[in-house]
Amino acid sequence: MTESTQTPTVHLVVLEGMPARPFDDLESELASSNIVFRRTVRSNTPYAALELFIPPAVIVALAVNSLFKAFFEEAGKAGYKALEGAIKKLSKRVLGDNGPDVELTGTPGKLPDVPRYSHRIGVIANFDGGTSIRLVFTPGEDPAPALTRFFELLNQLHGPDADNVTIAGDSGNGRHGLFVRYNADLDALVFINPLAGTPADTARDASSSSEVRKDEKPSL
Repeated sequence: MTESTQTPTVHLVVLEGMPARPFDDLESELASSNIVFRRTVRSNTPYAALELFIPPAVIVALAVNSLFKAFFEEAGKAGYKALEGAIKKLSKRVLGDNGPDVELTGTPGKLPDVPRYSHRIGVIANFDGGTSIRLVFTPGEDPAPALTRFFELLNQLHGPDADNVTIAGDSGNGRHGLFVRYNADLDALVFINPLAGTPADTARDASSSSEVRKDEKPSL
């Protein structure tokens, strides 16, 4: 792994004050890869935004086009699996019982009384051209199945027919990027609408462009 002034293919953005060890471990696991890695610590500042637009405490940002090019040309399948495994370990630690306590405060009526999503960690896939897909988790969720499906989705979108895949607009909020979460009943990712204010958002199966489902949120 290299850390330089180049545009990072994996960019870890961490809220100030968090213990460094989990993130040091992530870097160590990726040390033998050709991934351009960067870690940034951000300050805790207020945001005037809806729940899903508030950055989580830990952001793992992937530059998909450059990253998959490195996998295909240099790192190969081993590098791909190493990255997937390292992010799964980090997500499990951050989402686990010993993870950081994150509390949202805001104007009554602007944020739900009980957050529907975890604000500890999020994984964002950034594509050339400005499109992004962010994987969000629910409190107490095992992140492994979600990340398995997320990496499968990225592989599909960066395969031979990737140029023919229309991502933006599938969930009706392409201007803000796309948001997906794992639905255990479907064993699939579903797009969620961050602008919806009701407990059930209209969602589309992220691995299919033909079927629209109602994504029922789990009880919190």
